[in-house]
Amino acid sequence: MDREKLWRIWEIGKRLERGEYLSTASLTQKYEIGPRTVYRDIQDLSNIYAMPITYCRKRRAYYCNDKNFKFHAPLKLTEGELLVLYLGHNLLSQCAGTILEDSIKSAFSSIISLLPREVSIDDASLLESFSLDLPPLRAEGVREAKHSSSLSQAVAEKQTCSIRYYTAGRGKESQRLVDPYKLYYHDGVWYLIAYCHNRKSIRIFALDRILALEVTEKHFTDIQGFNINDYLSESFGGFSDEHVYDIAIRFNAAQAYWVSGRCWHHTQEIEEQLDGSIILRMRVSGLLGVKRWVMRYGCYAEVLAPEELRRMVCEEVEGMKGVYSKELK
Repeated sequence: MDREKLWRIWEIGKRLERGEYLSTASLTQKYEIGPRTVYRDIQDLSNIYAMPITYCRKRRAYYCNDKNFKFHAPLKLTEGELLVLYLGHNLLSQCAGTILEDSIKSAFSSIISLLPREVSIDDASLLESFSLDLPPLRAEGVREAKHSSSLSQAVAEKQTCSIRYYTAGRGKESQRLVDPYKLYYHDGVWYLIAYCHNRKSIRIFALDRILALEVTEKHFTDIQGFNINDYLSESFGGFSDEHVYDIAIRFNAAQAYWVSGRCWHHTQEIEEQLDGSIILRMRVSGLLGVKRWVMRYGCYAEVLAPEELRRMVCEEVEGMKGVYSKELK
């Protein structure tokens, strides 16, 4: 059933529920449909939604003959669609305690309210067939939720914010004045993309590291020529900076199949080598996200370019050697 027909039937059903008498002529005129379509709609209301409809010959109109009947237009979902709904609910349940929790509960309540009473989902049997290894979200969801509403409004109203921010790399707190552009979710973490007045550049702030927030009365205008979607498209792993780099990483034959089978960035290109290895090339902004990602593959990946990224990985490896120095002797 298409959307237009669904909502037409919904409106007709609610009118009949209220006690209205509806003639074929009035329905064809209002909805710009033919008499046969009116007849099919009435049959659907009667057969699919079990609405007790009678035709009154005196008034030449249809009416609902049960004043206590409540019309509910259920969603008709296939077994596969119900499975997706169930698994989606489980996936999104990982956002409990975050800024998405209330919206998720509201959305699924709305969907469930439209399902027929006969529909039920056997959680136990589904879990026998499917296993979801879901990583937990970071622990500071309460802090994210606390700031998210204010930040969402500040983004919409273009209001400058004053934040006290904890920088994990330096282990220090700092007071920042920022112009918030967008809230961005990546890998279980919410980030704020904003122009930092202190650093005079666009920066990314993790919401769970914002220790205090105040929305000021000052309004800002976007930086001329800056496009938030272009900025996000160039980032990698939730990290970005003012520089764009041409990345080249060699993956040996053991990892080539798995790496080449996924889209890691919209600019990526795969070059297959004679020995079964591949070279992944992409153009991204910032190196920290790429470094963290490539380190996952250990000795199965080698950074070819840029030299700065190769040096960053080498420094990380040297640091690891120091940690495991006793075992290496």
